[in-house]
Amino acid sequence: MRLPLLDYRLVETVIGLRKRCVDHRLSQNSWLKQALARDLPKEVLNRPKQGFTPPVGQWYRALRDAHGGNVEGGYLVEVGVFSPEAARTLSKTAYRMGTVTPLSFKALVLETWCRQMAPIAAAGGGAESGLTTADRRRMSQASHSRL
Repeated sequence: MRLPLLDYRLVETVIGLRKRCVDHRLSQNSWLKQALARDLPKEVLNRPKQGFTPPVGQWYRALRDAHGGNVEGGYLVEVGVFSPEAARTLSKTAYRMGTVTPLSFKALVLETWCRQMAPIAAAGGGAESGLTTADRRRMSQASHSRL
């Protein structure tokens, strides 16, 4: 199981149980299987693990199609981080299988973040605005680099 998908109370309960009950000789999923034994057929409980491949490529394409244009002519182009040509390329770049996180997606996330943070920085955003000195330094350095 993936911890981000679990309720913290379940995690705390299991950790507490593991402290009280020695289970190092049991299979990794034995408690889970015991808990679900009445509700699931044996063939489901005892089948081998199956992989799951989420449609990440489709998700990236949908985000690019819906929001990729935000990179073109956006804040990052305005301040000179991206040239208009680079922004255009990034906004239209297709997702390549095997790519962990496409550069076009990273550019879209950065554009979105900058659009939210630029007004705070322009207002002299201090600690009360959530923008740290390190954040302002990174924004300044980013605005002087070009792709």
